[in-house]
This record gives sequence, C-alpha cells and structure tokens, in this order.
Amino acid sequence: MGTGLNRPVVQPGKHKMQKLNKHFLLAVSDDASLQYGARFLGYFFHNRPEIRVDLLNIAYNPQKTMAEPGDPTPHQTTHMQHASLEKGKLALQAAREKLEGYGFAPDSLKTDLRMQTFSTVQDLVSYGRKGLYDSLVLGHRGTSMLENLVQDSISSKLMHQECEIPLWICREPVRAKKNILICTDGSQASLGAADHAGFILSGEPEHDITVLHVAGSGSQADREKIMNSTLERLQDNNIDQERITTKSLDRADAARTILDYARENSFAVIAMGRTERNKSPGRLGRFFMGSVSEKVFKHFRQASLWIHH
Repeated sequence: MGTGLNRPVVQPGKHKMQKLNKHFLLAVSDDASLQYGARFLGYFFHNRPEIRVDLLNIAYNPQKTMAEPGDPTPHQTTHMQHASLEKGKLALQAAREKLEGYGFAPDSLKTDLRMQTFSTVQDLVSYGRKGLYDSLVLGHRGTSMLENLVQDSISSKLMHQECEIPLWICREPVRAKKNILICTDGSQASLGAADHAGFILSGEPEHDITVLHVAGSGSQADREKIMNSTLERLQDNNIDQERITTKSLDRADAARTILDYARENSFAVIAMGRTERNKSPGRLGRFFMGSVSEKVFKHFRQASLWIHH
C-alpha cells in the first residue's frame, strides 16, 4: 500500500477507518540554501497537527573514500569527520527552523545526524525502512544523489532491491501551486500511487485531485477499467467525489504529455508508479531506467514528484 510501512496490515483503503498521523522522513543536505524538501512540506500541508517529520542528515565520511597512499593522516581524517558532522548539525538546525516557521509544532519534529556508513542513498533507504515512514522526502541535493545513483546503478545490487517507501522528490517548489496530478496506467504501482495520494490528501481538503490516463492504445473498455480501479483507491480513502477530476488523453509520448499537462495546470504534485505496466520482473530493479517515470523525473520542475513502487 502507498500509506507507509508503519500502518497495520489491512486491505487497500481500509486505513481510512483509523485516525492516523502522517510520518515523513526528510533528507537534509548540507546546503541550507536549497531546502526544497522542507519548503514543499511547508507550502503543501495545511493540517500540520497530523504530521510528524523526522529530519536526517547523513554526514560525509572521508574514511569511505580515503584509502590510498598520500591520503590524509588519521588525525586529519578525524578533523574532517568532525567538520562534516558540524555542517550536518547546522543544516538540520536550519531545516528545523524553517519547518517551525511554516507552523509545524516543535514536538512534531525530530532531528538525527548520522555518519555515512555505506553510501548516502543506501543509508537513507536503510534508515527509512527501519523507521517505517510514509514517505522519504528528498530536496534538490537528494535529487542530485538519486540521479547519480540511477546513472551508475545498472549493475548495482542495490538497484535490484525494492524500496518500499514512496519517494517525494522536491524540485523548486512554488508556494502558489496546489493540487495533485495522479498518473495511472492500471499497474499495481500506479494504483499504489493513487492509494498513497488518497491517504495523504484525506486530511488536506484544500487540494483537489486530477487522475490522468494517457492512452497510446487499448480499447475504451480497458481505459474505463483503468480509470475506475484508480478512482476506487481514492474513494477507499474517503476522498469526496467533488474533489476528483478525470482526464484521458490519446498521446504517443506519455511522459511529455504528463509534463505538459502538469505545467499547464500548475500542479504542486505529480504522483505515479515507478514501473510500467508491461515491464518484466527482471527489470524491476532498474528504478526509473527507460520508463515514463524516469523521463518525468529528468524534466519536471517547480513541483514534487511522488514515486510509488
């Protein structure tokens, strides 16, 4: 389900019967001037008492890369580690102050500073799994790390593992933007994205939802089935019908259609599944490679991209 791992095991949509807070993991980079993740949370959410945010900085560990002759001495390495931890501490403080400035209660925020153990991305995913979060929120720096990982991950063991946590990749969020675009193709990943979005928006009536299906082929019956199954996920989360709009477009280039439609209608969020409907199991570990979501990921701007596996 797209509602996060810290929820009881129930059928999709049945979590609507419970009063559940949203619990997010915000990855904080050392660059305090690019806190896109914190900015998005502050711009998008109005019902802040329902939200808890754990802020995490993975401090750069020079011991992970320095093992050749001529590298700094142990004393110098220790000094660099301390400097890295201090940068992380300041970044966490800046991000926390930003969230408090947006109206998040201090007791709903928790900060954690960790020295890098494996790689930054692997450490984030491991931390997220243990914390059972509803989403992993990445700002601009997080996106850059993710892009680098995608490029280098074809033969990587990590990229053949599933990341159960929905990813929110925030790029240049705009305060005036609102609403969410859910892209559906009928796959379990896209239905999971709809379920996740429905859960998140169940306490945010200020935002409406548009369900978009880009149909390159298929019968009218197939299109209706895809749309209806997606709407069921939203209705299971008690999303009022009045908040939902559906749109079906006949286009060959799904990614370009999604990007253009999102830009023209100023959506704050694009939500979609990570895998395409007809991908073979052997390609699931490629994250975004060759998929519609990968193309959207590369080119979206001034929004948040919610990716569900």
